Amino acid sequence: MTRARTLLASLFCTVIMTWQAPVALAGDVEKDFTEARQLFNDDNLADAVPILRRNVAENHLPSILLLAYIQDLAEENVEAVKLLRKAADMDSPQGQFYLGRMLSRGEDGVRVDLPEGRKWINKAVEAGYPPAMVYLSLAYRRGELGMSVDEDKAYKLLTQAAEKGYSPAMQMLSDAFRLGQMGLPKDKEEATYWNKEFQKAKKVEAEKLAKEAVPVPEPK
Repeated sequence: MTRARTLLASLFCTVIMTWQAPVALAGDVEKDFTEARQLFNDDNLADAVPILRRNVAENHLPSILLLAYIQDLAEENVEAVKLLRKAADMDSPQGQFYLGRMLSRGEDGVRVDLPEGRKWINKAVEAGYPPAMVYLSLAYRRGELGMSVDEDKAYKLLTQAAEKGYSPAMQMLSDAFRLGQMGLPKDKEEATYWNKEFQKAKKVEAEKLAKEAVPVPEPK
Protein backbone atom coordinates (compact mmCIF):
# COMPACT_ATOMS: atom_id res chain seq x y z
CA MET A 1 0.00 0.00 0.00
CA THR A 2 2.84 2.40 0.81
CA ARG A 3 4.35 2.11 -2.68
CA ALA A 4 0.99 2.58 -4.38
CA ARG A 5 0.20 5.54 -2.16
CA THR A 6 3.49 7.25 -3.03
CA LEU A 7 2.82 6.81 -6.74
CA LEU A 8 -0.80 7.90 -6.68
CA ALA A 9 -0.18 10.84 -4.37
CA SER A 10 1.05 12.61 -7.51
CA LEU A 11 -2.59 12.84 -8.51
CA PHE A 12 -4.19 14.66 -5.66
CA CYS A 13 -1.90 16.47 -3.24
CA THR A 14 -0.60 19.78 -4.61
CA VAL A 15 -3.67 21.59 -3.36
CA ILE A 16 -2.92 20.51 0.19
CA MET A 17 0.21 22.66 0.07
CA THR A 18 -1.16 25.57 -1.94
CA TRP A 19 -4.85 26.00 -1.16
CA GLN A 20 -5.84 28.48 1.52
CA ALA A 21 -9.24 28.04 3.14
CA PRO A 22 -11.79 30.88 3.12
CA VAL A 23 -12.52 32.35 6.52
CA ALA A 24 -15.90 30.61 6.59
CA LEU A 25 -14.16 27.23 6.49
CA ALA A 26 -11.58 28.02 9.14
CA GLY A 27 -11.63 26.45 12.58
CA ASP A 28 -13.04 22.99 13.06
CA VAL A 29 -12.94 21.98 9.39
CA GLU A 30 -9.28 22.94 9.08
CA LYS A 31 -8.41 21.22 12.35
CA ASP A 32 -10.26 18.12 11.20
CA PHE A 33 -8.41 18.13 7.91
CA THR A 34 -5.06 18.41 9.66
CA GLU A 35 -6.01 15.41 11.78
CA ALA A 36 -7.22 13.44 8.76
CA ARG A 37 -4.07 14.20 6.82
CA GLN A 38 -1.92 12.94 9.70
CA LEU A 39 -4.00 9.77 9.90
CA PHE A 40 -3.58 9.37 6.15
CA ASN A 41 0.20 9.74 6.46
CA ASP A 42 0.14 7.09 9.20
CA ASP A 43 -1.74 4.72 6.84
CA ASN A 44 -4.78 4.90 9.10
CA LEU A 45 -7.36 5.32 6.35
CA ALA A 46 -10.17 3.78 8.41
CA ASP A 47 -10.13 6.78 10.75
CA ALA A 48 -9.17 9.37 8.13
CA VAL A 49 -12.03 8.68 5.72
CA PRO A 50 -14.98 9.53 8.05
CA ILE A 51 -13.36 12.86 8.91
CA LEU A 52 -12.80 13.65 5.25
CA ARG A 53 -16.39 12.75 4.40
CA ARG A 54 -17.64 15.25 6.98
CA ASN A 55 -15.41 17.93 5.48
CA VAL A 56 -16.56 17.08 1.95
CA ALA A 57 -20.10 17.91 3.07
CA GLU A 58 -18.72 21.38 3.89
CA ASN A 59 -17.19 21.69 0.39
CA HIS A 60 -13.66 21.68 1.80
CA LEU A 61 -11.51 21.41 -1.31
CA PRO A 62 -8.39 19.69 0.12
CA SER A 63 -10.63 17.08 1.77
CA ILE A 64 -12.46 16.48 -1.49
CA LEU A 65 -9.22 15.86 -3.37
CA LEU A 66 -7.62 13.73 -0.69
CA LEU A 67 -10.72 11.57 -0.36
CA ALA A 68 -10.82 11.20 -4.14
CA TYR A 69 -7.24 9.98 -4.03
CA ILE A 70 -8.03 7.45 -1.31
CA GLN A 71 -11.00 6.15 -3.29
CA ASP A 72 -8.87 5.87 -6.39
CA LEU A 73 -6.32 3.91 -4.36
CA ALA A 74 -9.11 1.59 -3.27
CA GLU A 75 -10.20 1.31 -6.94
CA GLU A 76 -13.51 2.96 -6.11
CA ASN A 77 -13.14 4.84 -9.36
CA VAL A 78 -16.75 5.89 -9.87
CA GLU A 79 -16.79 7.57 -6.47
CA ALA A 80 -13.40 9.15 -7.13
CA VAL A 81 -14.69 10.67 -10.37
CA LYS A 82 -17.76 12.06 -8.60
CA LEU A 83 -15.53 13.84 -6.11
CA LEU A 84 -13.24 15.12 -8.84
CA ARG A 85 -16.24 16.51 -10.70
CA LYS A 86 -17.21 18.32 -7.52
CA ALA A 87 -13.71 19.79 -7.26
CA ALA A 88 -13.65 20.66 -10.97
CA ASP A 89 -17.00 22.43 -10.69
CA MET A 90 -15.47 24.45 -7.84
CA ASP A 91 -12.95 25.72 -10.41
CA SER A 92 -10.10 23.76 -8.89
CA PRO A 93 -7.35 23.39 -11.54
CA GLN A 94 -6.11 20.30 -9.71
CA GLY A 95 -9.54 18.72 -9.75
CA GLN A 96 -9.99 19.60 -13.41
CA PHE A 97 -6.65 18.09 -14.36
CA TYR A 98 -7.04 14.85 -12.41
CA LEU A 99 -10.63 14.42 -13.61
CA GLY A 100 -9.42 14.88 -17.18
CA ARG A 101 -6.70 12.30 -16.67
CA MET A 102 -9.11 9.69 -15.35
CA LEU A 103 -11.62 10.29 -18.12
CA SER A 104 -8.99 10.23 -20.87
CA ARG A 105 -7.38 7.04 -19.58
CA GLY A 106 -10.44 5.18 -18.35
CA GLU A 107 -10.55 3.13 -15.17
CA ASP A 108 -12.59 0.14 -13.99
CA GLY A 109 -16.15 1.45 -13.97
CA VAL A 110 -15.18 4.67 -15.75
CA ARG A 111 -15.32 4.62 -19.53
CA VAL A 112 -12.80 6.44 -21.67
CA ASP A 113 -14.12 9.83 -22.79
CA LEU A 114 -11.37 11.64 -24.69
CA PRO A 115 -13.37 14.78 -25.62
CA GLU A 116 -14.42 15.43 -22.02
CA GLY A 117 -11.01 14.43 -20.72
CA ARG A 118 -9.33 16.95 -23.03
CA LYS A 119 -11.85 19.61 -22.03
CA TRP A 120 -10.97 19.36 -18.35
CA ILE A 121 -7.23 19.12 -18.97
CA ASN A 122 -7.41 22.22 -21.14
CA LYS A 123 -9.34 24.06 -18.44
CA ALA A 124 -6.53 23.28 -16.00
CA VAL A 125 -3.99 24.51 -18.55
CA GLU A 126 -5.96 27.72 -19.06
CA ALA A 127 -5.95 28.20 -15.29
CA GLY A 128 -2.14 28.04 -15.36
CA TYR A 129 -1.68 24.66 -13.64
CA PRO A 130 1.86 23.46 -14.56
CA PRO A 131 1.33 19.67 -14.21
CA ALA A 132 -1.52 19.94 -16.72
CA MET A 133 0.72 21.91 -19.09
CA VAL A 134 3.39 19.21 -18.95
CA TYR A 135 0.82 16.45 -19.38
CA LEU A 136 -0.68 18.12 -22.44
CA SER A 137 2.80 18.83 -23.80
CA LEU A 138 3.64 15.13 -23.59
CA ALA A 139 0.35 14.29 -25.29
CA TYR A 140 1.23 16.56 -28.22
CA ARG A 141 4.71 15.03 -28.44
CA ARG A 142 3.31 11.49 -28.51
CA GLY A 143 0.10 12.07 -30.46
CA GLU A 144 -2.06 11.00 -27.52
CA LEU A 145 -5.50 12.06 -26.23
CA GLY A 146 -6.81 11.69 -29.77
CA MET A 147 -4.59 14.52 -31.02
CA SER A 148 -2.01 14.67 -33.79
CA VAL A 149 1.66 15.16 -32.99
CA ASP A 150 2.43 18.87 -32.70
CA GLU A 151 5.95 19.55 -31.45
CA ASP A 152 5.52 23.32 -31.59
CA LYS A 153 2.57 23.22 -29.18
CA ALA A 154 4.44 20.70 -27.03
CA TYR A 155 7.40 23.06 -26.74
CA LYS A 156 5.26 26.11 -25.96
CA LEU A 157 3.38 24.31 -23.19
CA LEU A 158 6.57 22.94 -21.69
CA THR A 159 8.15 26.39 -21.71
CA GLN A 160 5.09 27.92 -20.01
CA ALA A 161 5.29 25.33 -17.24
CA ALA A 162 9.05 25.85 -16.82
CA GLU A 163 8.62 29.61 -16.62
CA LYS A 164 6.17 29.06 -13.76
CA GLY A 165 8.98 27.37 -11.82
CA TYR A 166 7.81 23.76 -12.32
CA SER A 167 10.96 21.65 -12.05
CA PRO A 168 9.87 18.62 -14.17
CA ALA A 169 9.27 21.01 -17.08
CA MET A 170 12.71 22.55 -16.59
CA GLN A 171 14.35 19.14 -16.67
CA MET A 172 12.45 18.16 -19.81
CA LEU A 173 13.44 21.41 -21.53
CA SER A 174 17.08 20.85 -20.62
CA ASP A 175 16.92 17.35 -22.11
CA ALA A 176 15.12 18.64 -25.21
CA PHE A 177 17.85 21.18 -25.96
CA ARG A 178 20.61 18.72 -25.11
CA LEU A 179 19.22 15.99 -27.36
CA GLY A 180 17.52 18.11 -30.02
CA GLN A 181 14.00 16.94 -29.27
CA MET A 182 10.64 18.50 -30.27
CA GLY A 183 12.20 19.80 -33.47
CA LEU A 184 14.65 21.95 -31.50
CA PRO A 185 18.28 22.32 -32.52
CA LYS A 186 20.83 21.00 -30.04
CA ASP A 187 21.76 23.96 -27.87
CA LYS A 188 24.27 23.38 -25.08
CA GLU A 189 23.78 26.86 -23.65
CA GLU A 190 20.01 26.51 -23.33
CA ALA A 191 20.36 22.97 -21.98
CA THR A 192 22.78 24.19 -19.32
CA TYR A 193 20.56 27.13 -18.42
CA TRP A 194 17.47 24.99 -17.84
CA ASN A 195 19.46 22.37 -15.97
CA LYS A 196 20.69 25.05 -13.56
CA GLU A 197 17.13 26.33 -13.13
CA PHE A 198 16.00 22.75 -12.50
CA GLN A 199 18.62 22.26 -9.79
CA LYS A 200 17.60 25.51 -8.07
CA ALA A 201 13.92 24.62 -8.23
CA LYS A 202 14.55 21.15 -6.81
CA LYS A 203 16.39 22.70 -3.87
CA VAL A 204 13.44 24.98 -3.14
CA GLU A 205 11.04 22.04 -3.44
CA ALA A 206 13.17 19.93 -1.08
CA GLU A 207 13.02 22.67 1.54
CA LYS A 208 9.25 22.91 1.12
CA LEU A 209 8.79 19.15 1.27
CA ALA A 210 10.71 19.01 4.53
CA LYS A 211 7.80 20.94 6.04
CA GLU A 212 5.04 19.05 4.25
CA ALA A 213 3.58 15.59 4.60
CA VAL A 214 2.92 14.84 0.93
CA PRO A 215 5.01 15.02 -2.26
CA VAL A 216 4.79 17.52 -5.08
CA PRO A 217 3.01 15.91 -8.05
CA GLU A 218 4.89 14.98 -11.18
CA PRO A 219 3.00 13.85 -14.30
CA LYS A 220 3.91 10.39 -15.53
